[in-house]
Amino acid sequence: MDWSLSDFVFAGALLSGLGLAVWFVARGPRNLPYRLAVGVAVGAALLMVWVTGAVGIVGGERHAANGLYFLAVGVGLMAAALARFRARGMAFAVGGVAAATALIGVAAVAAGWGDDSARYPLDVLGGSFLLAAMYAAAAYLFARSETKRVIF
Repeated sequence: MDWSLSDFVFAGALLSGLGLAVWFVARGPRNLPYRLAVGVAVGAALLMVWVTGAVGIVGGERHAANGLYFLAVGVGLMAAALARFRARGMAFAVGGVAAATALIGVAAVAAGWGDDSARYPLDVLGGSFLLAAMYAAAAYLFARSETKRVIF
């Protein structure tokens, strides 16, 4: 693989974001479900960015529909910031990202985007639903961390 300067900058940004998330979890709330939720949500976002940037979920990595996944995560980050990273708001923000991710996959298949791949539509739907399931698990954990008694 022939990496350009922009590839190294992109990889550095991903690793910096991961390091920032680890720092936040280490210094943040001592609530285990909240910490797990942050880990799952960050892991899903990292996986989504990595896969979308490397090979693309819809078609190739340069297919315009892949930008919708970035948009969903960006809106989710803004919603999380507006919720001041509190558990209830985070549950809604990450749950919205889960729903948007699944809908993007369904819309891409309905529109016929990415139909030039060998495993279409399984790759589009499988990738979208896997990420949506990860985001949904994080949303559940955020909602669970809101309760007074947390049993783990």
